[in-house]
Amino acid sequence: MRLERDGDVAEIVLAAPPLNLFDDALFAALVEAVAAVEADLPRALIVRAEGKVFTARVDVNLFAVLDPGDLLASARRFAAGLAAGPTRAHAATKAVVKAQSDHGVAGADARIPDLTSHLFDTHDAREAIATFLEAGPGKATFTGK
Repeated sequence: MRLERDGDVAEIVLAAPPLNLFDDALFAALVEAVAAVEADLPRALIVRAEGKVFTARVDVNLFAVLDPGDLLASARRFAAGLAAGPTRAHAATKAVVKAQSDHGVAGADARIPDLTSHLFDTHDAREAIATFLEAGPGKATFTGK
């Protein structure tokens, strides 16, 4: 198991090919890697494995809609795109979706102020609003702050 970082994107890599057997040692290493990620949060995270299978009996190539040779590069591009976006707003959106799943529409609606009002205090929101007013839509950049 390795934890790699490239800017705002982190990768947890299962590094015990060819089968990446999910045993106690791998689970302990995964827990340690997740703790390291939580201690220094990236803006995006990829979890991947070396070798042809993610872990024993699960061949990710069966599920890939991309050429297996391009899968990792595509995942990295996708993660970098997410990391460059409004990650705090994405997290709030996920919290609203979870609230709807747990409490229904009315329950989610009641929780929206608590789940989203903090976004107006972020640097990203202030910069996005200023950029919108100065340059129009689609020009903002985000830092996760």
